[in-house]
Amino acid sequence: MNLTSIAWTDRSLNYQAGCSHEGPECTFCYAEVMSARLARMPHAPSRYQDAVNGARRWSRELVFDAAAMDRGFEQLRAIRKPTKVFLGSMTDLFHERVEPSWLYGLAEHIRGLEASGAPVTLQLLTKRPERALHWQRQHFPAGLPALVWMGTTAGYQDGWTLRGKHLVQIQAAVRWVSCEPMLGPILPVPEHLQGIEWIVIGGESGPKARPFHVEAARDLASIAERYGVAVFVKQLGRRPEVHDADGTPRPLLLRHPKGEDPSEWPESLRYRQFPEAA
Repeated sequence: MNLTSIAWTDRSLNYQAGCSHEGPECTFCYAEVMSARLARMPHAPSRYQDAVNGARRWSRELVFDAAAMDRGFEQLRAIRKPTKVFLGSMTDLFHERVEPSWLYGLAEHIRGLEASGAPVTLQLLTKRPERALHWQRQHFPAGLPALVWMGTTAGYQDGWTLRGKHLVQIQAAVRWVSCEPMLGPILPVPEHLQGIEWIVIGGESGPKARPFHVEAARDLASIAERYGVAVFVKQLGRRPEVHDADGTPRPLLLRHPKGEDPSEWPESLRYRQFPEAA
């Protein structure tokens, strides 16, 4: 378990490595880049060596480390102050190549964490919410424990429509959507916000970052606020853009290289909210 710079969580925990691209949000995947770096580090967990290929891309192999899972959840059970943990930040825990036994182990550890009373919130994020739905119905038919926040990624309108319909069927105290990277306008109709408690918005921060449209982010945050959905803007990324009256885009110049300083943002984007369940 590690500390993290991700603004909407406190720590990250990884025991599984590997993934594959599942939509345009994945084009410049930070986990893929970081896994390739870790694969070359002699003291990094060995699971990353099989997760990427010689071209430093996902190999489509998933590697599960049961001992790392056991150690990680043992650490979680020992926590004594409220802590949010991003579980599986370097993979997709519900990837189609994940073995049923891995998901069984996850469910058992979640039950143990709940029984321990540790004040931990597990933030799960997947691009395969239909598989998360199946897992929930199989292992937690009465609904996930309140400590589990279940999320999906949707960086564009169709992604929200396709993945959101599965997410809202999952029985969880908090269902959330990560619009990071937000690649264009996302204008959910009211029925698409029903059952969503939290939205995270952000732009890409890597060297090949695509534009982040400030007005589109503002519109999504405004719609969410209107319907009582908490909003957290993480960063504006490396290439925030605003549009002139004639529609011409121009860069929004910020000092922070990743656009992470809210004091530099337009006031209409200074959202750092968490859902009521927090």
